[in-house]
Amino acid sequence: MWRQTDGKITHFIAGVGTGGTISGTGRFLKEKNPNIQVIGADPIGSIFKVYKEENKLTKGTPYLVEGIGQDCLPANVHFQYIDKFINVSDIDSFTAARKLSTEEGIFAGGSTGTAVHVALEVAKDLTENDVLVFNDSKVMPARLIGNKETGGKAEVLLLEQRRTNQWEVLLGLRNPRVGLKLLFKEGLEAKVVSKCEEKTWLIEFNFKGTRFNNILLKIGQMPLPPYIHSKSNQSTLQKQYQTIYAKKIGSAAAPTAGLHFTKKLMEKIKKTGCAIEYVTLHVGLGTFDPVNTERIEDYKIHTEVLSIDTKTRKHLSKAKEQGKRIIAVGTTSLRTLESVFGDNQKNNETTKQIAKQETNIFIYPGYKFKFVDALITNFHLPKSSLLMLVSALIGRQKTLKVYQKAIKLKYKFFSFGDACFFK
Repeated sequence: MWRQTDGKITHFIAGVGTGGTISGTGRFLKEKNPNIQVIGADPIGSIFKVYKEENKLTKGTPYLVEGIGQDCLPANVHFQYIDKFINVSDIDSFTAARKLSTEEGIFAGGSTGTAVHVALEVAKDLTENDVLVFNDSKVMPARLIGNKETGGKAEVLLLEQRRTNQWEVLLGLRNPRVGLKLLFKEGLEAKVVSKCEEKTWLIEFNFKGTRFNNILLKIGQMPLPPYIHSKSNQSTLQKQYQTIYAKKIGSAAAPTAGLHFTKKLMEKIKKTGCAIEYVTLHVGLGTFDPVNTERIEDYKIHTEVLSIDTKTRKHLSKAKEQGKRIIAVGTTSLRTLESVFGDNQKNNETTKQIAKQETNIFIYPGYKFKFVDALITNFHLPKSSLLMLVSALIGRQKTLKVYQKAIKLKYKFFSFGDACFFK
């Protein structure tokens, strides 16, 4: 196991009968890495858990699982190599064994079910050996509704700031042209400067007395994805479509995996000892674009702006060196980490500050991950670059299997949908 995983073992879980397997394997693994957790899967009624925790012998009670657990202490059980025991009921053991058969095609007995149940419970937990990385970009109210100077309605969607008061935008009006003047509330005016690409334009804003962001917060609207239909007012939607830790304004869409994290959940995570770090990547509307080329390699993904401060870079670099598990919350966090640390990890540049950097990293099957170990993300649309990223991480067949199961169980897709944990 040690050779086949290149030493990437965090936990070893086994049922305990006479104790030889867990003690011998536990000793070997602890010699390789003392931080590896060795856990005994113990039936309710066995005496091992109480003895480990309280150092006293108790009288065992009957249970149905065979081959593991004891009502006496075998000489081969070396408790110094076992970090803890977790009790499992008969019904949980047999349920896990049945699921192995019906869902995975693995025929195993109740004792295997006991170990699998413990493994699944442990996998739910974050520990001090984990680092959660969030994207703290804040969605800006980037949709402006106004009028042309001639009186017709005009809609502007801000994409990216190019210079002081100049933005690349999408224009929602007929026959846009260079020199056209647009009028908005709060005395804000804009002039079309030039054509950028096929669908985008460069405009320059003119205003008096206050910062542009302050005006934007007053009159701008949240650019919600087109599939979100809600009777909630704009104020309520702006709160719902914003992560609780959002800090740096600049995104055209929310990093939606983070929407699942409440204050209560964040507090619970901190108590596990899991480290929490923040990076910034301003999400562009290109995140919704489908991959529309015959060959994946020919697709040009959208460019986005990222930043990481010096302190965070040092923390992340050190955590990786210590063998901790790096868990990206959302595809934007993952793309940021792979963009920054993927190449720089080799060049010893992982502690330099990145105030602002552009990335158009496109991760699809065949990509070798260099920094991120796991991902928390929502369910994505077919033909999207985000779904291809997931497929690169866990493999195409596993991705198809997961999504088929999600559809069968009626999980929710899209921005306000369910999330999953891939590793």
